[in-house]
Amino acid sequence: MIDEYAGLIKEEDRLGLELGLSEIIINAIEHGNLEISFDEKVETLKDGMDALERLRGSRRGNPDLGRRKVMIESFVGGGSIFWTITDEGGGFDFEKLLDPNETCNLETPCGRGIFLARMQFDSLEFSKSGCRVRLGKRFAG
Repeated sequence: MIDEYAGLIKEEDRLGLELGLSEIIINAIEHGNLEISFDEKVETLKDGMDALERLRGSRRGNPDLGRRKVMIESFVGGGSIFWTITDEGGGFDFEKLLDPNETCNLETPCGRGIFLARMQFDSLEFSKSGCRVRLGKRFAG
């Protein structure tokens, strides 16, 4: 996803952009399409990453959830590269995201993906339903 824009993205920005995009895509799959709630993920992670993978597999085995797709689109315009990530889930209230900087959230094993993405991109916008995220990165051109 980043490689096709290699000529526009500074080398030092690539890893961070890949990390940010990966986090948003993982969120779209887990929380969007597979409908794994934040609380379910936190509880499952207490038993390790293998337990999370089993939960993902179980949800993928559900005929309704397993058919869902994540769409990824990208384009260049106005001196920026934009990526749009869309899932087929029920959406979420992005205004209720945890602040990973608050002391009470520091030990939570998840909930930092969107925060990480915001640090890497110049813009990050959710659709009203929360099923679509648009990320933008300016480039020197």
